[in-house]
Amino acid sequence: QNFAEFVADINRQITDQSLKFTYNTKAGRATIGGTGYKSSDLATITKEVEKVITAQKTKTTPADKKSTSTNADALNKTLTQTVDNLNTTVQNLNSASSSLNTSATNIGNSASALGTANANLGNTSQSISATRPGARRETVDNYVKRLENLEETAKKFHGVEQAYAIQAGRELRILVNNDKIPDEQVKDLAKQIAKQIETDLRYPGRIKITMIRETRIIEYAR
Repeated sequence: QNFAEFVADINRQITDQSLKFTYNTKAGRATIGGTGYKSSDLATITKEVEKVITAQKTKTTPADKKSTSTNADALNKTLTQTVDNLNTTVQNLNSASSSLNTSATNIGNSASALGTANANLGNTSQSISATRPGARRETVDNYVKRLENLEETAKKFHGVEQAYAIQAGRELRILVNNDKIPDEQVKDLAKQIAKQIETDLRYPGRIKITMIRETRIIEYAR
């Protein structure tokens, strides 16, 4: 009875049906994995049983192989998915970087345009400021003197009756004697006056010269 329990205990440890341990009491023989042994050779039987159990522990069954293969496939799939996700992330980062570069370029262009606009405004404000009395530390006396010089320079020319500096000296209006200066000479006279002002005077910006030649005809009805 004890040996039968021993056989049952061994068989519970052996999962491979082809390696099951059997014992024939009448014949006095033990069979392990299809190999027969005498029951008297207990030491040999014990060694063979230990070999079977040890081999079974290290043996990889088809189910184990399938499980290992399945796990490897799952791991490969996970790794592939991870690589794809990383590639997608890199593409998104590259796209974001390109958008940032485009935005930076647009900002730079806007800043450049704003700088140009500011420069133009600055130049305009300087020109306006320069033509006002007292601008750039110009005293009222100097301002009045500059306007008088403009008028006197124009009056020196033959045929000029009156000259008026207006708009803070930015325009000079000249009245021409129609008896002394014909129409065809008015344009040349304006050029000569402008050239003389450029040579003799210092002034900010530019000066507009307007020539006025008036013809008056008077007749009386009696």
